[in-house]
Amino acid sequence: LAHELLKHFPPMPFLFLRDGNPLRHIRKPYVTYGLILANVAIFAAMWMLPGLFDGFAYLPHGASLLNDPVTLVTYQFMHGSMLHLLGNMLMLFIFGDNIEDSMGHLRYLLFYILTGIFSALAFGLSEAVRAGPPIALIGASGSIGGLLAAYLLLHPRARVLVLVAFRFPVFAPAGIFIAIYVALDFLMAFSGDHGIAWWAHIGGFLSGLVLVKAFKFRDVPLFAPATHYPETPFPELEREADGRLRRLLPFGKIGERKPLSRRAAIIVAMIKVVSYLSLLLYLMLVLEII
Repeated sequence: LAHELLKHFPPMPFLFLRDGNPLRHIRKPYVTYGLILANVAIFAAMWMLPGLFDGFAYLPHGASLLNDPVTLVTYQFMHGSMLHLLGNMLMLFIFGDNIEDSMGHLRYLLFYILTGIFSALAFGLSEAVRAGPPIALIGASGSIGGLLAAYLLLHPRARVLVLVAFRFPVFAPAGIFIAIYVALDFLMAFSGDHGIAWWAHIGGFLSGLVLVKAFKFRDVPLFAPATHYPETPFPELEREADGRLRRLLPFGKIGERKPLSRRAAIIVAMIKVVSYLSLLLYLMLVLEII
């Protein structure tokens, strides 16, 4: 399975698994759930009825980036394979709820659609200067790039659990792996690799950086400090000494953490040691130091 995943997701050989970041403004991320359901339903329809969505992919023609404006939105809900769909939906599930929480349901939906549109336009510009037949764009990756940009600005210190090389569990602040993800996008885009729409990823990310401040609630801080989050991606580890679950931070406020119980502190320390050693080993292998 690891080899299969690496084959389908080069050069992004890591998988976000969990962030454990609590919601503070909304009860449930209904829009995120709806987007996931819509993407899954459309993929199922594409599989059962081939040709049903012909013409709904975004396909720029030369200098005309707006050949069919409707496809700037429809392409975002189409995927080429099961792994393509699962990868995007996992990212949407992990990061989308907190971005929806920071903006509210309707503004979040508009943010998601707009970053997807700017993603397509960036892809269209890259295609306009590329020699060769036009390539159709499908998938939610551009909108996911916008969500990652928002998460980077709003929650860079939130702890995430990541599976590096699909083998090593790594526990680190979200900002580290989002930065690596985007850096690899730029690297592959400038390398001339056209197997994946790298400029669509970049366009979504850059538009997310620009739009997030205008869409977020006023009381949601940029670059929230570490005290804003649970100690780990598993808040259930963070217990009071008497064994009760620690109460999450008050609605919309930032407070000081209470100390972890001894058992939870030992578990957290072990996770951190294993995580950073695994990340160091992976970087050494990638850079061919050993």
